Amino acid sequence: MQAPREILSSIRAHFRRGVGPLLSSQIDAAPLAYFRFVFGAVMVWEVYRYWSKGWIVRYYIEPTMHFTYPGFGWVEPLPEPWIWMYFAAMAVLAAAVSLGIAFRIAAPLFAAGFWYWFLLDQTNYLNHFYLIGLVATILACTPAHRFLSVD
Repeated sequence: MQAPREILSSIRAHFRRGVGPLLSSQIDAAPLAYFRFVFGAVMVWEVYRYWSKGWIVRYYIEPTMHFTYPGFGWVEPLPEPWIWMYFAAMAVLAAAVSLGIAFRIAAPLFAAGFWYWFLLDQTNYLNHFYLIGLVATILACTPAHRFLSVD
């Protein structure tokens, strides 16, 4: 039977040989850039759908009461002229994420804006919107702008 010290030494050696080089190796950035492009394009399309189908008016302007998430009662829809500008800004930010234009600014702003959009009304909950919020947040923490980016 091996002593605990020998076992620990063996685990360290295995980590250096197996996982260490794998974690420090360089990988191709193309899949992340392609994902960034597709994600941003789909988000532009989603904002366009809200705009073209009248969902902005129906979900955020006409209702007099919104059901907020617990702890987020302070999140309220913007007044009418501002909500239109907000959705226009979301489309511009999504396009900037897609093309990699000012990605380090556009991606966190889009993620924060999307969480605002998600938290506006609990009755509009869609599970894929939660996923989009998580993906936008993670994407904002990646160097996705380093390959196939406009800037």
